[in-house]
Order: sequence, then C-alpha cells, then structure tokens
Amino acid sequence: MKGIFILAHAQKRMSERGITPEMVDLALKFGSKMRAPQTLYFFVGKRNIKKMKHLSKEMDHIHGLTLVLDPTGSTIITCFKNKKFPQKIRNKK
Repeated sequence: MKGIFILAHAQKRMSERGITPEMVDLALKFGSKMRAPQTLYFFVGKRNIKKMKHLSKEMDHIHGLTLVLDPTGSTIITCFKNKKFPQKIRNKK
C-alpha cells in the first residue's frame, strides 16, 4: 500500500467491516480495476481469488472486497464487501 493515502472515512469503514490492511494490499495487487466517472474501483471476484490461491488456500474471506479510490488511484475513499458490485458499475454506464 505504499504511496496510497487512506482517508479517515475509509479507515473507519475498514475497522467497522473487518477489512485489514493486508486485505487492501491483496485487492490492490490482484483485484480487477474498473473505472467510472470520477472514480477508480478495485474489486476482488472469484477469478481474482483463483490467482491468489498460491498465497493461502483460504482466500474466500476477501471475495467481494471493493475499494473506491479517487480517479488518480492515490487515495482510498472507502471500502466495502459486495459480491455483485461489478454488475452495479456496468449498469451505471
């Protein structure tokens, strides 16, 4: 997570939702990147988890993790878990 700033709002949501900095690192490294107007998303789906299986067999807890970043990708605005989130992004366009 070097070079990425986490807003206080995102830190609060991480603690409320049980999302660890390690999970955020994995999402940034292996998650699917999606762009929407004024926003950058990283989403961890089933395909991404398959790529992470070499790290640990139990990666299902990270399924659905979504990070919301500013358009430059330098600041995490918020994060949450929603396994169907990419469908919502596609429907917005």
